[in-house]
Amino acid sequence: MLPYREWSTDTKFFYWGFVVLIGLLIVGAVNAAMGAEPALHPTFQAMIDATNAERRARGYAPLVADPQLQAMAEKWGKHMATTWRFEHSNYPVAENIAAGQRTVPEAMASWMKSSGHRANILGGYSRIGCAAYKMGGKCYWVQCFK
Repeated sequence: MLPYREWSTDTKFFYWGFVVLIGLLIVGAVNAAMGAEPALHPTFQAMIDATNAERRARGYAPLVADPQLQAMAEKWGKHMATTWRFEHSNYPVAENIAAGQRTVPEAMASWMKSSGHRANILGGYSRIGCAAYKMGGKCYWVQCFK
């Protein structure tokens, strides 16, 4: 028979932390194996929801989040934020960009006031990717449509 050994608080913390970590890794592996898409950042999802609210209010079908468009939007938003350059990408998609707005409602309001941006939001697209990056107190917003 093994001698009884009392676990210290540190050992218990390490053990349960390890158990939780292994559990999270297993859940992540199962989701990946089943093809589950990772959840979008809440700001990105809020932008998709706001875009679809504008479309629904006018009788248009909602847009579906697209992983490729999402990757494009995130890459371009990060580029604009890290280079401090406000410019359109050369991606083969319809694109809305904005800078300086602090929230999703502010970005959406400025796009809806612009005929070109509004045309993209309400256009005949079925898929969307969105991103927002903040650098130096300024937020850069991107929407990609296809």
